Amino acid sequence: MWWWAYPSQPGVCWDSRRAAPYDVHDQSDPDVPVGTRGDRYDCYCIRIEEMRQSVRIIVQCPNQMPSGMIKADDRKLCPPSRSRMKLSMESCAV
Repeated sequence: MWWWAYPSQPGVCWDSRRAAPYDVHDQSDPDVPVGTRGDRYDCYCIRIEEMRQSVRIIVQCPNQMPSGMIKADDRKLCPPSRSRMKLSMESCAV
């Protein structure tokens, strides 16, 4: 399922990240930019603030990631560690 944050309408406080959160969006805390004038400059300011809020979410993500090594279990995507490969020629199949 895909969700997009459509351009905000002036004076409407609605954000898809809060209305239907998925993945880590329910753990992040973005502010919803709301315009009051409805002119092009207001839309521009909303877009700039939306980008700032996106950066704020990106900065919050590393703090919420689990510690330790993160690696896929699929050997076709991520080869085994060097020490494990040096054990035997068949270690890639293990």
